[in-house]
Order: sequence, then structure tokens, then C-alpha cells
Amino acid sequence: MSRLQRYRPTVEHILEQEGIPKSLVAVILVESGAQLLAVSPKQARGLWQFIPATARQYGLTVTSAKDERVHVEQSTRAAARYLRDLYNKFGDWPLALAAYNAGAEAVQRALQRGHATTFSQISAAQLLPEETRNYVPAVLFAIELLGTERLVEPQLAIEAQSTRILYAPAAATN
Repeated sequence: MSRLQRYRPTVEHILEQEGIPKSLVAVILVESGAQLLAVSPKQARGLWQFIPATARQYGLTVTSAKDERVHVEQSTRAAARYLRDLYNKFGDWPLALAAYNAGAEAVQRALQRGHATTFSQISAAQLLPEETRNYVPAVLFAIELLGTERLVEPQLAIEAQSTRILYAPAAATN
């Protein structure tokens, strides 16, 4: 939490500028533990844990000489655009968060297989990976911990609080 406070004003300002709820600063807490140089086993990097392909898709340079995934402002603008695209696709923040974690295609397939319309439905039917089923409640709980505005209906927020899942994957730092 203390690491996040260093980035929070900048990140929240950018999220607001991009039309994204500032409460989504909580994604950083869950993704990287607010470690700027965090690297996952899947080569996701930075506060927002972009994999190289998604980073490039959203305008970030990722080369051996330059990696903008570790640039706070640029990676936050890219994350805001990505989150906005996911929200526009699914029309729902829990589904957008699930897609941020598992990929939009995985969420779309889960919705179709389950003849479902909500994250709660596809999660209960175990149509998403366990990591994703835990990820969304973790972000929602982190939002509550940070004391920012809610993104979801009270019932899902209550479910998130009751699970008390808050994690960031073990990350190497450079």
C-alpha cells in the first residue's frame, strides 16, 4: 500500500483524464503490488503487468533498449485505453477486469459457453481460470481498501469483501 501511494496521484489523474474510474488504481495493487519493475513468469512487466504484445498494441515501445511498460505515465495511459476498450466490449467492470486478467477472448468464450451475462455467473460455473475467478474479487476488495468509489452493485462488492483475496503474483525486480 505504501508503494502505491507514491504513484496514486499521477495514476488517478491519468485515469480520470481518460474517462476511467480512478478506483481502478486498485488494479496496480493486485497486478504488481505497486512494484514498478515487477516481472511475471509470462513476461508481463511494470505496474500494470502488460505482456509485450498487449503493450505494443496500446502504443508502448517494448525492445531490449527501451521498455515503456515501466514508465508510469505512458503505461497508465495505455492501461486506461485498454480498460476502456474492455469496458466498451463487455459493458461491465467485473467482466472488463476478468478480460484484463484472462483475455477478452477467454471471457467471451466463457459467456457463450455458460449462456451467461455476468462475471458472477461464469465464475460460479467455473468457466474461467481460478486465477481470474480470484482476480476480480481481489481488485474489488482492493478498491474497498483504498476507499475509492465502487464500480459494481453492492452484492458483488460484498462477495469480494467476504473472500478477502488480495494478492500480487510473486514478481522479480530488475
